[in-house]
Amino acid sequence: MGVKNTKSFEDHMKKNIYLLIMSSLSPDEILHKIFKLKVSKNLYVYISTILIEAFISEKSYKDIYTKVAEKLCKKKTQFKIIFEESYCEIYKNLHKLSSDKTKMIAQFFSYLISTNSISSNVLNLIHFSLTVTIIYIEFNFYTKNIY
Repeated sequence: MGVKNTKSFEDHMKKNIYLLIMSSLSPDEILHKIFKLKVSKNLYVYISTILIEAFISEKSYKDIYTKVAEKLCKKKTQFKIIFEESYCEIYKNLHKLSSDKTKMIAQFFSYLISTNSISSNVLNLIHFSLTVTIIYIEFNFYTKNIY
């Protein structure tokens, strides 16, 4: 498979996963559809990426995304690892995000941490040197009241 075909395949998978999420009414329906696809482990990254991207593109908190992520992490250890790695990558690039997207990311991952879906050890990355980090921490602890 060439680079162009690989990129096309990636785009096709992302589109299908996004449509699957958007066409579902509940977290359980999304999970059922995902596992019905019998996706390979190397496609788990696309699923988690699309979940995060769809969540942060919303104007307000929608728990369907976090509940799906929670269930994925608890059902398959590979998803837990992927979401923890995603947290690390997103945190490293947090300064590039708008404050609204930062808030959404904080809500997403604070839910996963508070439900023990991902390890709280990911919080070891936090350094108190950036204003963005302080905002992020505020949202992390503020959003616990949402659930």
